[in-house]
Amino acid sequence: HDALPIFNDMRSYVTLAMLAVLVFAMNSCGKPKAVRELASKVEATNEKCPMHSDFGVLNSVEYDEENNVVRFLYEVNAEELGADLSVLRRNINLLHDKMLLFIVDPRTKGIVEDISSADATMVIVYKDTSASEELEMWFSPSELKNALANTLSDRERSAKLLEYEVNMGKANCPVEVDEVTTLVDVRDDGRNLIYSYSLDDREFDMSSLD
Repeated sequence: HDALPIFNDMRSYVTLAMLAVLVFAMNSCGKPKAVRELASKVEATNEKCPMHSDFGVLNSVEYDEENNVVRFLYEVNAEELGADLSVLRRNINLLHDKMLLFIVDPRTKGIVEDISSADATMVIVYKDTSASEELEMWFSPSELKNALANTLSDRERSAKLLEYEVNMGKANCPVEVDEVTTLVDVRDDGRNLIYSYSLDDREFDMSSLD
């Protein structure tokens, strides 16, 4: 009879241990394959950071598995983006559309495909260290899937990028180039990209152009 309580206690310990193992297995192996692969890809990418890219310096990539959100944290300056963050914030839709073009670029497509497979949301965070400003762009799972499915030819992609540059150039005007010259407009006439400047005649002798 004295051995029975001990046996019951041992059985309880074994049961608890088995439950602990089961919970651990459910938390690891129980995750969808796409989530596990994405977590692995994010970890591998982070090991390579910081990395220089067309969008600035990628300092880190974070995967919030609970909310299924992947954040890319970039350090940039206005020159790399073609405009101050304040200008980009006012024209966030333009920048958002441009980034969708780069998402299907072969150099970045791999991890984006993993994000899409996991039905995760993608966030790009720009931090301008010179101005202590931040800008966030969110890309929903459906936007990523559509971008990956609707790939453009090189010609179509170049036309879209040119359209972006023209529209962002217009949004960024006027831009003071120097004490005399100001960029006042950017336009595409179908054959040429035309930059229009104004000159301060108080500082510049217009007759010297004759």
